[in-house]
Amino acid sequence: MTAVGCLSLVAANLLWMYHLTDRPEPEDVQFALERRSQVPGEVTTSTMLLYLLERGLRMHHIYPFDDRRFIAEGEAYYREFYADEWEPDWDKYLTPKLLEELRQECEAHRVKFDQYGEVSTEENRPVTYSDIPALLQRQGAVVLYSATAVEPARASHGFAYGTNDGELKVYWPHRGTSLLAYTPDEFTEYWLPSDGVTAIWEA
Repeated sequence: MTAVGCLSLVAANLLWMYHLTDRPEPEDVQFALERRSQVPGEVTTSTMLLYLLERGLRMHHIYPFDDRRFIAEGEAYYREFYADEWEPDWDKYLTPKLLEELRQECEAHRVKFDQYGEVSTEENRPVTYSDIPALLQRQGAVVLYSATAVEPARASHGFAYGTNDGELKVYWPHRGTSLLAYTPDEFTEYWLPSDGVTAIWEA
């Protein structure tokens, strides 16, 4: 059996929370996501989000990188986006071949998500910690959090949701088998600059 990734564990629990399955089945979700993956054995956040859209959920995404601008402006936008961290030796890696590959990836991403229209909306701007409680309050939704983990042992995908009494609950995958609960204070302490957040709720 393939090891269950944190994305599959999160997706399985979201499906259960929204009563789309009788119980969490992370192994089944892992199998379904791997079948949809472009790279054998590799499951991406986009693959998981598309899977949840197929199951009838709605989403609002906040991503710093604007793939529409990259498709239109190419290298100029790429350099602008990474200007604060750009190193001189990066120039030799930014070849026309790489830019074309990135453009094709962005176009494929847009084709997949644009087909969902109003049930999958997005903003392109930096993500802050305050976005999570704001999205929970605005949408009454679960919020999926994705970041590049500094510590490999710590999962980089988790989710948060608000209870009826206004309490914030935060969960992170643990060892591919269970979910660990974090308090809001702990989540603030471990906050990482995010690659994106997605609010998810019932259609």
